[in-house]
Amino acid sequence: MVLTKDLDSATSDWMFTAAALHGRTMFYVLLDSPDYIYELDVRKILLLRERVDKVDWCPKCKKKDQKGPFLISLEGCALYLECCDDMCTPKWFTAIQNSLSMSPTVLEDFRLTSDNIPILVDKCLRFVAAYGIRSEGIYRRNGKILEAKEIYKGLTEDPVRTHIASSSEETVYAVADVLRQFFRRLKSPLFPPALHQEIFDLVGARASVDNAIRYQEYRRILQ
Repeated sequence: MVLTKDLDSATSDWMFTAAALHGRTMFYVLLDSPDYIYELDVRKILLLRERVDKVDWCPKCKKKDQKGPFLISLEGCALYLECCDDMCTPKWFTAIQNSLSMSPTVLEDFRLTSDNIPILVDKCLRFVAAYGIRSEGIYRRNGKILEAKEIYKGLTEDPVRTHIASSSEETVYAVADVLRQFFRRLKSPLFPPALHQEIFDLVGARASVDNAIRYQEYRRILQ
């Protein structure tokens, strides 16, 4: 396989690379300097493009039936991948595409921002902060069921390209519903069961323990 990086619009040279995809992580080694293993978090891919302009094709793979590389775009950089054997390039594209399209059920498998926050959570929180921070009962009042379903479907199937549009004053409540549904549907709860008793004990001690001490304990438990 050959691989090139395009970081901050400064195009680098094509380099021979050995790579492997394991779960949601792509590992690769530059054959000219194999002492370091690079890791690419598939969950943070913003764009996967199967066809690119010929100007971006690898000259080291130049041949009559060359089909060209595909593009992996992340925040701050882009990778062009092309195999010496044209049969392998589409297989790599399909493998990464399949990894992106898997339906996650645990928090660790959802598509992420560069700050390691699930994109769905990030977009919902930003929307609520922008349009609903002063709304009464924002996380208690129900929004429109159909609108919440459509937003949830878009953010789970294509979180990167789905943008939440405010159709009415009720939209913010639908977005809050989506956020609640997200955490409710996780296979494992956001707070693992092993921590529940300690958290319950702290809640029960709110009348007898100073708030500053309780907050320190919350941080200790959740770390």
